[in-house]
Amino acid sequence: MPFPGLPHLLLLLLLLYPGMWGSPFSLRIEPQEAVVRTWSSLLFNCSSDCPNLEKLGLETSLHKAVNASGTHWRTYVVKAGADQGRVLCFANCNGTQMQTEVNITTYEPPKHVKLVPPQYWLSMGASYTVGCRVVGAVPFTSLTVVWLRGTRELGHQSFQEKASEFPEFTANFTSLAHREDHGANLSCRADLNLTNLGLEIFQGHSEPIRLRVFEFLSLPRLNLSEVNGTWLLEAESPKSVSCEAEVFPVEEAQVYLSLGGQAQNITVTRQGDRLTAEATVWAEKGPKRELDLNCTVAVGDESRTAHKTLTVYNFPLPKMTLSEPSPLEKTPVNVSCTARPGTSVKLEGQPEQSPGEPAYLELIARGQDDGRLLSCEATLSLGSVQLVKRQNIRLHVLYGPRMNASDCPGNWTWPEGTEQVLRCQARGNPTPTVQCIHTEIKSTFFPGTPLQITRAHAGTYRCIARSELGTEARDVVVTVDFNDVNVVAIVTVVLVIGVIAAGLGIAGYRHYRQPRIGLYQVENSQRWAMNKLPKRDMMNPQPPCLSNS
Repeated sequence: MPFPGLPHLLLLLLLLYPGMWGSPFSLRIEPQEAVVRTWSSLLFNCSSDCPNLEKLGLETSLHKAVNASGTHWRTYVVKAGADQGRVLCFANCNGTQMQTEVNITTYEPPKHVKLVPPQYWLSMGASYTVGCRVVGAVPFTSLTVVWLRGTRELGHQSFQEKASEFPEFTANFTSLAHREDHGANLSCRADLNLTNLGLEIFQGHSEPIRLRVFEFLSLPRLNLSEVNGTWLLEAESPKSVSCEAEVFPVEEAQVYLSLGGQAQNITVTRQGDRLTAEATVWAEKGPKRELDLNCTVAVGDESRTAHKTLTVYNFPLPKMTLSEPSPLEKTPVNVSCTARPGTSVKLEGQPEQSPGEPAYLELIARGQDDGRLLSCEATLSLGSVQLVKRQNIRLHVLYGPRMNASDCPGNWTWPEGTEQVLRCQARGNPTPTVQCIHTEIKSTFFPGTPLQITRAHAGTYRCIARSELGTEARDVVVTVDFNDVNVVAIVTVVLVIGVIAAGLGIAGYRHYRQPRIGLYQVENSQRWAMNKLPKRDMMNPQPPCLSNS
């Protein structure tokens, strides 16, 4: 038979010793979820419904401070750090320890985003690395770094673990330089996605930088009129030189040209990717020497240079002299030619002299030598190159007037009534004057003057050429063609035509007069007959009957 007071005894034991069967009381912490910006403070409340609460507290590695307390509760101020944290609330109830915890999730939007640019100018096709430095951005595993060219995404990078240089780190992006990259704006963006925590996506943007890309499609090259592949420059003789290169971007390329370390004035033209610089170089007179000719094409910090060595030399024209610049015909003339030391000279028709030796020529002046061009050739050897210069001098021979059949033709035939010119000229130095005199009428004519030809121009002319060195004469015969008019024949023809015209006039008149006279007689006969009729008959409208008898 059961003991009637047993249920009451068990209840009493449970009330007196609740820990012996496990605590039926609860322990709570508020808030139960914590999302807060880094270095912010949170207020946590630990409480329990245990009637015999022995101990109540909060444990954390973060900085904490008691804010307030009661019999069954206690509040703490906890300051969150830059990393995830945890707080633990504990209590001892009837010899039993209870505990509960809350994880603190900290976040921080990107505070500062800066693009770490590559080198100033990028070589076309070369690999380059651009960095994105981010300060803040907590939690790191929620961060994505995006690289942009303008508004177009080039690439992005996400992170699975905490950065070693937290709270500041740099993410790198590597790409190849292309022509379309030149002038484009490059930037980066930091995206902190906290939508899983009930927050938003926080973003940070860098200032854009302008990419610069270059390419030397062809290296600079110098162009100068070469002599057998040798670059020579005669002193005090300007020479054109040009420098060409193909470069991108050609509009930003600069070109510099120097000779012997001195900058030259250049004219630059640009077409497509081609750049051309032109200049006129000049060197002062002096000893033979070498000067450096340099052409440098630069794009940004990059440059390419073309180099040539110019040999500067002095080579004046040879000097020619005549013993008599204007000799008389049949007199001797001496010609000499000299040149700078080390130069060989050669007169026309003569053998070449040894270097440094002058050349001589003796001739007898003739009339046909007037205007003759005498030439002296000088040769200068520079290594394997031979340079040649020529000097010319014209010979002036004095001689008297001369005429031949080609100068002054002896026969002319002109039609009467036409305009003609008597052509007669003479050769000589000095130039002679020519006059032609008609041998019969003694008229003077100057050759070359237009003449209206009449019969009086027929005859013989004496053409005389005169100069201070003498005279020369030729006879010219002029024949004038004309036709005489036959007056008698003309008068006879006129008379015959007149007689014929008169005869035709008389015949025409008679032919016209005869029918007119017959008509007149008929009309008069009719009038006379009417007058003879009786008056009664005139009153009778019927005409009388006429008999045939």
